[in-house]
Amino acid sequence: MLFLNSVRVAPGARSALAVACGLALLSGSAAWAEDDGLPTVVVTPTRVPTRVSALVADVTVIDRTQIEQARGKSVASLLSFAPGVQISSTGGEGQSSSVYVRGGSSVQALLVIDGVPYNSGTSGAPSLESIPLDEVDRIEVVRGPMAALYGSGAATGVVQIFTRKGRTGFSPTASVAVGSDRYFSVASGVSGGDDRVTYSVHASTAGASGFSATNERNYYYNADRDGYTQRAVTARLGLKLNKDWRADGNFMSSKGVVHFDDGHAFSGPTVDANSDQSASVAGLALTGQIGSEWRTTLRVARTEDVSDTTVFNDPDFGGRFATNQVLLAWENQFSLPMAQALVAVEQLQQDVGGTSAAFAVTSRSIRSLILGLNGSVGDSDWQVSARQDNNSQFGNEATGALGYGYKFLPQWKATASIGSSFIAPSFNDLYYPQYDYGNPNLRPQQGVNKELSLGWADQGDELKLVRYDNRIRDYIQATQVSETVWRAGNVNGVRLSGWTLSGAWSEVVDAKRFYASGSLDWLDAHDVDTDLKLARRATRSAALRGGVEMGAVSYEVSVRSNNGSNDGSSKHLAGYSLWGASVGWSVSRDWKLALRADNIGNHAYQSAWNFNQPLSRYFLTLSYSPKAN
Repeated sequence: MLFLNSVRVAPGARSALAVACGLALLSGSAAWAEDDGLPTVVVTPTRVPTRVSALVADVTVIDRTQIEQARGKSVASLLSFAPGVQISSTGGEGQSSSVYVRGGSSVQALLVIDGVPYNSGTSGAPSLESIPLDEVDRIEVVRGPMAALYGSGAATGVVQIFTRKGRTGFSPTASVAVGSDRYFSVASGVSGGDDRVTYSVHASTAGASGFSATNERNYYYNADRDGYTQRAVTARLGLKLNKDWRADGNFMSSKGVVHFDDGHAFSGPTVDANSDQSASVAGLALTGQIGSEWRTTLRVARTEDVSDTTVFNDPDFGGRFATNQVLLAWENQFSLPMAQALVAVEQLQQDVGGTSAAFAVTSRSIRSLILGLNGSVGDSDWQVSARQDNNSQFGNEATGALGYGYKFLPQWKATASIGSSFIAPSFNDLYYPQYDYGNPNLRPQQGVNKELSLGWADQGDELKLVRYDNRIRDYIQATQVSETVWRAGNVNGVRLSGWTLSGAWSEVVDAKRFYASGSLDWLDAHDVDTDLKLARRATRSAALRGGVEMGAVSYEVSVRSNNGSNDGSSKHLAGYSLWGASVGWSVSRDWKLALRADNIGNHAYQSAWNFNQPLSRYFLTLSYSPKAN
């Protein structure tokens, strides 16, 4: 059902007409829904707890229920169901993935884990395949420029992952899953506490034998299976020191091995290649109430991202690359009569290294001042933020954002916002010595995004239309400088513009809960000089899911579709529609059995040129989560 291929969308007025038609069609149907239990308060859009209904920013929350239903998937593939998000992958789970938020590259959307920036210093992009999905409690996806709150890398959005945390009481959990391509997963944990101490410890192991990541048209093709294994643990501890102060610690660590194709041997037989990957986040925070209106937090955190690759047939490729980041932060939240204010100072130290690539520069520091103000009065909501970064390599950079929302009818709200962004070049782009790729003369990317939205919400049902236009100058990409040499370079700029229509609906009828949710996206991402489309970005995409809960049994169907894209000037990636279905059965009060099928039509497709994607797959999960009396 490549229904998106039949929708012709052109820039300007014709795009607006197409979106308006879609809005009219969807507002008269029951095809949209969102699960009950979505948090009414989020943190990422403002960096302070804020009610969803009072936000100006465009945000999606992926809750624990959706994460549990996605067992066997990766963080990247789960994100592909969020509005405005597309992904590409060089194979199945465990392989390298790129996430495009509103058409931006992976270095233009910032990954944050428990409040700590996580994008790699070497590549500039996050290593999503290193994040264990079993250890994730929820994900907040904010679309739009967030650099004024989060700094470099947040030009098109922020994805914040919250690991599992402790709650009062005692709650053990366990699960085991098996699936296609010899997939397996075992996870267990316990959380609990009281008014003074809370704790959480969870561990998981997962893996699969996989399938060949490449096909026979790929130069690196090897017909063997390219599987992966991953082990992970997360822990949290919270201690209430007195009525006004508490201390919290968090830790996440994952280690794994992923296999990929080495290609034609330079001599001797073709040999498999593999990469040892590890990721860790550790942090301590001291939070206190200074008076009734002032809340302060002191935070220290460290992240590490390591990839150690062995490529048997090409000693010039691979090796060990590592990024270590240390964050020191002091955040202050002030409750004002009609607003919340944020004043924060941060220092982020980035250190990188590699065994096969001796970087000319291996560290930099960023000192930042962040100011934020968001609030509501009557039918108006607003958000103002500003940030000053002092980058040891690029000097002072200022970013800002301004947003306003007005509820002109009880269920209807319109918003308008504008924000600037700044992205420092990665160490690979600046200094990567192999193949003469690095370019120390690169300029930072800078952009301005303008955005309008119209939304309707009524008792959990919602419909929203967003128009955005993000222009980023000095865009960094590989530029051909000779017949055999490609080097990182600045191009004049890119324009990322489009429409996103998203919605949610649910209703209870005769003790049965029906729900549906989804989004439609129209994207124009192109080079402003050449007018060429950016690689691996579909101009039209959609994601829909819906189901019914009937007591102990639940059913769900889903579809994700796009109309195709390019992966270079002459490499066309055909469009596809991927159908999925699942059924869940509460065997008893504490035990649940779930069966899920992905890509039911066994559709062969690619999200990167000549790299395979999974065909039909099936997953069976048994989980244990005792309910409180």
